Amino acid sequence: MVDAATIIVVDVAAIVALSIPLASPRLQSIMRARAMLHHRTKFAFH
Repeated sequence: MVDAATIIVVDVAAIVALSIPLASPRLQSIMRARAMLHHRTKFAFH
């Protein structure tokens, strides 16, 4: 059983690992938008 917190931590770690070598402003803005959407969705359902 994997809880949501673990999934989020793994997801964030993957995003960080991807953004370090690429360092693309567009990628970072996409990830930021995705994070914002993630938070809004979480608040909407909880």
